[in-house]
Amino acid sequence: MNEEMHEERGGEIGPDDVGAQVEYEYAGFWVRVSATVIDMLLLVLLMAAIFLVSKPLLRAQMEVLWSINTPIERMKEIAYLQGYWLGRVLPPVLTILFWFYRQATPGKMAMRLKIVDADSGGKLSFKQCIGRYCAYFLSFLFFFLGVLWVVFDERKQGWHDKLAGTLVVRMPRRTVRFSVPSSVGLHGGNK
Repeated sequence: MNEEMHEERGGEIGPDDVGAQVEYEYAGFWVRVSATVIDMLLLVLLMAAIFLVSKPLLRAQMEVLWSINTPIERMKEIAYLQGYWLGRVLPPVLTILFWFYRQATPGKMAMRLKIVDADSGGKLSFKQCIGRYCAYFLSFLFFFLGVLWVVFDERKQGWHDKLAGTLVVRMPRRTVRFSVPSSVGLHGGNK
């Protein structure tokens, strides 16, 4: 593979790279924790924005239900279901979609991390994304031992990575090469 072309694409593997060897650094525990913190902050901001936008709609909905003599218990159920979708369904759906389409959540992207198939180094299947998310629950059991396993594992895989056949890798930094004319001095001025 032409190394300069690989760097120009920001480390992305393309059709010209078939058969090429690409080396990545495994992502360690703390950089992954940092990415998770970023994701949590972004998710809280997103959910707060959705709540603020939908609050007037929810209030109007409750007023309509109240005006047609809907029992208060039924109104609580409706409000609970709407909150349930926001808090319990939206986060996994967003996470799985980010993994499938971008190979990373926004936090991982900010930390230059990417989730890849452990065998091929390529894109994850949708089944792997769902399996990885479900496997998180096993990783959280026993005092987060499955997550902490990243510290001890040679390939920096948590239990969820091992079960889903994934790796989290650090993307190489983009490099920019300029050819500097000999008439330009070290500080950008002319000779």
